Amino acid sequence: MTKAIRAGDLEAAKKVREADTALNAKRIGHTVKDPHGWHKEKETVMEEIVSAKVEQIPKVKAKLENSNSSTLFAEGTFDMQWGTGLDVDIPTNCFQTYQKTPKFFPPA
Repeated sequence: MTKAIRAGDLEAAKKVREADTALNAKRIGHTVKDPHGWHKEKETVMEEIVSAKVEQIPKVKAKLENSNSSTLFAEGTFDMQWGTGLDVDIPTNCFQTYQKTPKFFPPA
């Protein structure tokens, strides 16, 4: 949704927000053209999103707090940037993605 908003594609942002699954939101996001300067901004944006997620989801925050400064890894085999693998055609029970339904999305 952030990418769509930064690209000025408010219709796509609305569709992402209203998507019934994370997979559908991701597919909509793939239709958004990269906004000017996105390549330079995307890591900062991702850091902001992850920081917000940590604050909003107690399980994630607890996991990080209990990591004792260990190095943590996120596996994203099927996405060359930092994805979830949600768009890979394998059974959904293979994934455990927090907050994948709209009722958990933060308000706009």
